[in-house]
Amino acid sequence: MIEPTSSPAPPVAALYVRRHTHYRQVPGVELWDAERDARTYPGPWPVVAHPPCVRWGRYAHYAGVAYVDGGCGAAAVAAVRRWGVVLEHPAHSRLWLACYMPLPGYVDLWGGRTLAVEQGDWGHRAAKPTWLYVVGTRHQLVAPPGLRRPDLRPVESLSREAREKTPPALCHALVALARGAYGSLSLADRQTRTSHRFNSGCGHSPGSGSGVVPGGVAAAAGCRSIGPGKTGGSSR
Repeated sequence: MIEPTSSPAPPVAALYVRRHTHYRQVPGVELWDAERDARTYPGPWPVVAHPPCVRWGRYAHYAGVAYVDGGCGAAAVAAVRRWGVVLEHPAHSRLWLACYMPLPGYVDLWGGRTLAVEQGDWGHRAAKPTWLYVVGTRHQLVAPPGLRRPDLRPVESLSREAREKTPPALCHALVALARGAYGSLSLADRQTRTSHRFNSGCGHSPGSGSGVVPGGVAAAAGCRSIGPGKTGGSSR
C-alpha cells in the first residue's frame, strides 16, 4: 500500500516522466520514471500519464516498428481508467484508435473525454497540438494568459528533449486537474482497488521489464492487442 505524502495537497502520481522533469517542483507528486517502470503502478492516487509517443505519432515509421512500445501506452490508459485522471499524447495519436479513446467532443464507456489543446499556450517553444484523455473529473483546463510565445518554432526544429518536455505551467495545471478526481473516487475506494480486480477492464498487472507481452496489457486496458516489444521508457 502506498502511504500518503507529507504534503497537505492530495497526492498525485506522474507516470512516464524524465528524471529531471518539471513535476519535481510540484508539491505532492509521486514520480514514476524509467527506473520505477510506470507500467507496474499499483495505485491508489490519480495519475498524470505521459507514455512515450514516438511510436504512435505521425513520425512512427522513423522509430522502427510503429505501435510497439512495450505496453506503455496501454498500461497508461489502464491507469487513467482505473484511478483517473489524464493521459497526454500528441494530437491525432494512433493510441486513441488502439485503445478506443473518444475523439474530442465525445465520451467513451469509462466516462472519458478528450480535450484538444496546444502546449504553446502554457509556454512550450512550439505550438504542439496535444490531446488529453481525461477520466474521473469534469474540471476544465484553462490556459493562463500571457504564456504563449510570439516566436513559436516548428516542433520538428527542436531537440527531442525540448519537444517532449512538458512546460512547468502545464505540469501544475495537469496536477490540479488530477486532484479534481478525488471527489469522484474516495480514498477508501482507491485502497480497495489496489487489492481487488477492477471490473472496468483494468484489472491485470502490466508486468515488468522488457520481456512484457503487451497483448495482455492491451486487453486489460480495453485496447486492441499491439504485439510484443521493448518498453519506450519515460518521456516527460
